[in-house]
Amino acid sequence: MLICIQKFVHLIFGHSLDYLFLLSGIMIQNLLTRLVICFEKSSLSPLIAKKVLLQKITIFIMISLAHGVDYLLDKNDILRNATICFYIANEALQTLEQATQIHILVPTKLKETIQHLLNNEEENEHD
Repeated sequence: MLICIQKFVHLIFGHSLDYLFLLSGIMIQNLLTRLVICFEKSSLSPLIAKKVLLQKITIFIMISLAHGVDYLLDKNDILRNATICFYIANEALQTLEQATQIHILVPTKLKETIQHLLNNEEENEHD
């Protein structure tokens, strides 16, 4: 059973899953930060939770789509990895922004570096 699941994951996301695991970890951090904000503001809503969850699922769909295009073009997951890096930077930046909402100091260099990564990924999308 485990082998079937592994083959399915490799089919839809590719064989190298390191970037995907990193993205998953950052997504969990993002979700936890959102949860803290909701608790602080007493605004935990099932509709908001549903929207956020659907957004995260859609990110994985986009990554699967990028992997499919890479497979068709025989590009060795270049597009998939670029897509994952874009979402890693985006999720990390959102997490930093959410941290500032709950008055957590964010190192300027960290925020600048993540913003730089996001800008580079957006430039690569236009090429």
